[in-house]
Amino acid sequence: NAQLIDATTGRSVWADRYDGERAQLFVLQDKVVNAIVSALNVRLSEGEHTAVTRMDSANPRAREAFLRGWAAYRDNSPETFAQAIRHLDEAVQLDQGYLRAYAARAAVYQAALARDFTVRFGEWTRSLGVNTDDAIRNVLINLRAAARDRSALTLQVESQLALSRNDFDRALAAANEAILLAPNDPLGYEALSAASTLGGDPAAGRRAIERAMRLDPGYPNEYLFWHGLAMFSAGDFDDARAVLERAAALNPGDDRILIVLAAAYGFVNRFDDSQATIASFDALQNRREDAWSRGAPGDLVAGIHGHLPGRYTLTQVDLWPFRYVADRERLREGLRLGGLPPMGPQDNQIPLTVDGATTVSIEEARELFERGVAIVDVRGLSDRNIGYIPGSTFLNLQTQFSEAALRRVVDPDQEVLFHCEGMR
Repeated sequence: NAQLIDATTGRSVWADRYDGERAQLFVLQDKVVNAIVSALNVRLSEGEHTAVTRMDSANPRAREAFLRGWAAYRDNSPETFAQAIRHLDEAVQLDQGYLRAYAARAAVYQAALARDFTVRFGEWTRSLGVNTDDAIRNVLINLRAAARDRSALTLQVESQLALSRNDFDRALAAANEAILLAPNDPLGYEALSAASTLGGDPAAGRRAIERAMRLDPGYPNEYLFWHGLAMFSAGDFDDARAVLERAAALNPGDDRILIVLAAAYGFVNRFDDSQATIASFDALQNRREDAWSRGAPGDLVAGIHGHLPGRYTLTQVDLWPFRYVADRERLREGLRLGGLPPMGPQDNQIPLTVDGATTVSIEEARELFERGVAIVDVRGLSDRNIGYIPGSTFLNLQTQFSEAALRRVVDPDQEVLFHCEGMR
């Protein structure tokens, strides 16, 4: 039975019934798709037609595992991300050519990384049983496996990966390519919203996520986060508050929502609500830290987040991947108004910025490179394997970096350029 429902009114627009043999399930599926398209007088673009034909595996068990994994991913919590990976692993085991399942696995790992680098804690990646370097490696491995599938999902992951590297132009290009390929798939618009909002154009980010919501009336609560962040970044603080309150009610385990909501409360002078939201954020992280310390395997490293224990402070706002400082400072100011402390003991031990050090642009880095300034790459090995500056010296921050090692590269009175993991 197939029905078309007007999602805004609940009214049935069209319905029909098709009969066929269970053994010929996929032949029947093609028949139904073609009949519906014909009945509705819809003309699919070439990209959409290709996407329909390659959408699913021919193995029903693999398809079921994929759908379970995708549903868990859309629930958007560290716990459901772990469930998503288990189901998607099963889908790939059942059909090793299932490109969509590889793309979905890449999406889960990349989403976990993006959340962790924003909120500084590491629970999203740790829930998947990997450290930061392993998660990055899994994104790249699965993207390569899905490379023949130029779907909206694959391009969304490519856009998110570009954002993690501060390559906003590439993030926008991948999102727009996804929309061009599949203009009725909301994933491309979600990617465009993220790239636009973080890239400094929140008005475009809001338009894009509202388009995604219209295309998918049953949208995941992640869309509410991007909707609220776009409003917040445009200075529409009360509208952002209302949207983020709804997002937090639907998913109280998403740390990012609580941070932006607390800042929105700060700007609309609801200081008690801001402080209560900050307390909820701290309590959430404390519960996860306690659970992790009780059950963590001894050989599993939390990545860079293991070096940043303690309460979330204004210093950690530096981790938010905005293109422009003004957007980051807006978030910091809202949190300051709401009562978030400027820094904690951990910020003195492991600062995110160093007195006397200057963040440089790509153009300034190129000029330093051409002048022959020493370059020290302190990132993880998986990041360096993606790409590095020629002639740079590799001193991994966690395993190799020390004052003695640095002195072997450069004299104390010389300039040095550090290539790090997006710290600002």
